[in-house]
Amino acid sequence: SSTVGPSLVIHTTVPFGVKYLEHSIEDVQELIFQQLENILPGLPQPIATKCQKWRYSQVINAVANCPGQMTLHLKPLLVCGGDGFAQSNFDGCITSALCVLEALKNYV
Repeated sequence: SSTVGPSLVIHTTVPFGVKYLEHSIEDVQELIFQQLENILPGLPQPIATKCQKWRYSQVINAVANCPGQMTLHLKPLLVCGGDGFAQSNFDGCITSALCVLEALKNYV
């Protein structure tokens, strides 16, 4: 049987993604690995990698005047959330999740 080791997910910034969007995946992956070596020197070499470009998923301008969530309908309740309602990073996702939770608590 094979052993599965730990996995590491690396996200770049939106400006990095925009700058290197049209570059080859191999070149972009090499840049990411070079920076990773600076941050975590001596990290073992990966057994497998997958580099994914996100052409359409990055939030450049979040939805205005609706921090964290947007309630579209009350009966039935329809709430939209995600980093597009905050900012495009992990903190934006957490902020949105907490705002959606508050919206649910207010209407349930």
